Amino acid sequence: MSRFASGLKTGLAVIGGVAVVVVVLAFAADRLGFVRFWGGTPPAAQANAGTNDQPPPIPLDEVNRKLAGKSVTGGERARLFFLKGEYARKAADIDGSIAAYSEAIKLAPGFLPAYFGRGTILFNQADFEDAAADFSKCLEIQPGLPLALERRALSYAMLGRVSEASADIDALPGLDPYDSHGYASRASAYDMVGDSGRALIFYANAINVDPSDPMVYANRALTYSNMGDYSHAFADFDTAMKMAPKDPFAYSRLGLTQVFKGQYTDAVGNYEKAISLTVGTPDAYDVIWLHLAHARAKQEDHDELFSNAARLDQSQWPYPVISYYLGDIKANAVLKAAEDSKELGNICEANFYVGYVSLIEGRMADAKASFENVTSRCHPGFIELQGARLELARMVAK
Repeated sequence: MSRFASGLKTGLAVIGGVAVVVVVLAFAADRLGFVRFWGGTPPAAQANAGTNDQPPPIPLDEVNRKLAGKSVTGGERARLFFLKGEYARKAADIDGSIAAYSEAIKLAPGFLPAYFGRGTILFNQADFEDAAADFSKCLEIQPGLPLALERRALSYAMLGRVSEASADIDALPGLDPYDSHGYASRASAYDMVGDSGRALIFYANAINVDPSDPMVYANRALTYSNMGDYSHAFADFDTAMKMAPKDPFAYSRLGLTQVFKGQYTDAVGNYEKAISLTVGTPDAYDVIWLHLAHARAKQEDHDELFSNAARLDQSQWPYPVISYYLGDIKANAVLKAAEDSKELGNICEANFYVGYVSLIEGRMADAKASFENVTSRCHPGFIELQGARLELARMVAK
């Protein structure tokens, strides 16, 4: 439930004439429900995002053999180091991937895919300044490259440079004035970098073109919620649920907004409704937030949590969070699982959900430390960032 759509996923793209596995933003309906990539990528591309993380075209042993010799030089040698970086990335060898990409850049200073690969790794390591520099280099080599604009915008957002992030979103390809999904996608992009004001403008444009899409109202409601404008948020949720009364999305996001507003009992009801309407496996984040709503409402829910957890894939994140809530593992095991995943988003989430338990249990110093960590690791597209900021503000107010 935490990221815009499925969050950061891998996919295959052609950058600088080289087919390269990249990290993309998949706006699907399983997190915050944004339905397109920035700029309006067709749905077929969304369906394939994250499923084509193909191996590099040359086996690793052949890459190493050619690099060990002296016959391959110049651009071809740079390409081999790039492929070595790709293999290292797939093996979660962060240092190895950065070293290989850097060697490729040294050999071929205009080799765009190596800058993009290194920038993506640096972003996921929370080195946003250097990541932004690499994406800027990509844009020097190929001005207007959408993937580089998106990545740099997120890097700027993490550095608190919202105006520069928004400028990169502004520079993305123009929209068809009659494409409501394109407007909604661009709105979500502004949300992702923390520019709620512009997001609202583009949601309004989407609704003006097509006022019948409940997802747009539900997404705009989240933007209003993030701004603390709960009256408009609740009105949009109401519209979305009237349009699609059996769609779990609006119920779960309404529940989230109610948790943020302190309406915990109401949130329990809406999360239970969302889970009951979900066909097949429930959203793990709905299970997590239902438990947190119960806890804030001082309601015992171990049996319900156990029952919901049994329906989830225990091998996938964020199941370690649920294991912690069930009492099966300790907090440090959740944090380690997130660190081991090498995914910045998981680290962000782990700190928030561990910190929230500290908050509930009255260990305010621990909660504050966890939430402050969230504010330094989560980009504005994470619901956990909104939650952490809200709870930190409440601590100050007390």
